[in-house]
Amino acid sequence: MNTATARSIRNIFGKTLINTADATSVEQAMHIADLDYRVAKVDIHSTYLDPNGAGVIDFPSHAGIIRTDTLKPLSIMSAKYGVLQNDEVLAPLDILMREGIVESIPQAGYTNDGARVFMLARLSGESALDSFDPTHRNILIATTHDGSGATTARGWMERVACANQMPTMVSKKGSLMQIRHTANAADYLKDFRAAVVGAVRSIETFEQQIIELSNTRILASTAEKFIKAMFPVAPSLLNTREELLTRGQKSQVTRAIAGRDRLRWLIEEAPTNENVRGTAAALFHSAVEYSDYYSAGNRVERALYGRDIAFKAKALELAAQ
Repeated sequence: MNTATARSIRNIFGKTLINTADATSVEQAMHIADLDYRVAKVDIHSTYLDPNGAGVIDFPSHAGIIRTDTLKPLSIMSAKYGVLQNDEVLAPLDILMREGIVESIPQAGYTNDGARVFMLARLSGESALDSFDPTHRNILIATTHDGSGATTARGWMERVACANQMPTMVSKKGSLMQIRHTANAADYLKDFRAAVVGAVRSIETFEQQIIELSNTRILASTAEKFIKAMFPVAPSLLNTREELLTRGQKSQVTRAIAGRDRLRWLIEEAPTNENVRGTAAALFHSAVEYSDYYSAGNRVERALYGRDIAFKAKALELAAQ
């Protein structure tokens, strides 16, 4: 495992996504990442006390979803909610591996005690960026056991130089393909394959965007304009004496200045962007690296759930200008 990949697992995802690169099948990857658990629906009851003693109330219109190994409650859903097991959702990846579309499964894992499940599948073949900026082409498959969403597939690229995580951003919301939860195995496989094909196409489109950015030289003034646009703050606040600012205004100014300084360093000095220095691609990659490694909050959940899309899509749009 190269240094960049190790950094990705350790610094961004921690224990959320486990290294499963040695797995030769979905079953092995699931076992390594502790995804081979089962979920089940259970009845919901509530006890109460009144002057006549204790009683039990049933809630027949709803059911609890639990992990059967840990008995952890994952969610409360309608009684009509259909449970899909992890192996049922992820099994089509085995077919794609046999067909040579998927090369390996480098990472897999879960969040929220197992309510949300993720598996990263590496695609076969080289990226169009490999000749000047080696990049891994992946598909991120996600499913849920808490009713928060359908099974999804998203194009997901990892830049080797810095292990930046780049979900394909054909639109500002990211390019996300949903796979219907259906009891018909043939239909599910068809939907799964279509979602993966769509994700691959989004990767190809995204690669062309990055190539265009890499071929576009920029001026120092362009970089500075980009930095200020990524971390906007009203000039009036910057020009106001600190003692005249409210606590909220001080915080806003401090965050903007710190963000600008870090992004400026990533663009101008960071060794991870040496091979694209002076191009519009350096602007985008630096913003992605900032989001992945230096931003506040839970970076793991932001990346896996697509909450980083808005910031990264803004960076892509501004860099293209």
